[in-house]
Amino acid sequence: MIGSFTKCCMINESIKETAMETINLTDAEATELEMVLKTCLSDLHTEISHTDDRDFKARLKQQQETLQVVLLKLSAAEQAIPGI
Repeated sequence: MIGSFTKCCMINESIKETAMETINLTDAEATELEMVLKTCLSDLHTEISHTDDRDFKARLKQQQETLQVVLLKLSAAEQAIPGI
């Protein structure tokens, strides 16, 4: 079991918190989630650097910041649980 995360939904292209929900992940699931987040963050970095539209770039940066927070929380949860 790893971590608590905020369940979010996409509304009008912005992320709004709707409820706090605990997600229990196996070690393998947490590892896969971490890899997906890192890949997505890398792709976002590339997309941000190639985007000229300021509004779109701002939305991408917000998404990047949100995913970085999720990755930090996942890493903190992994470190907080012995044996992981």
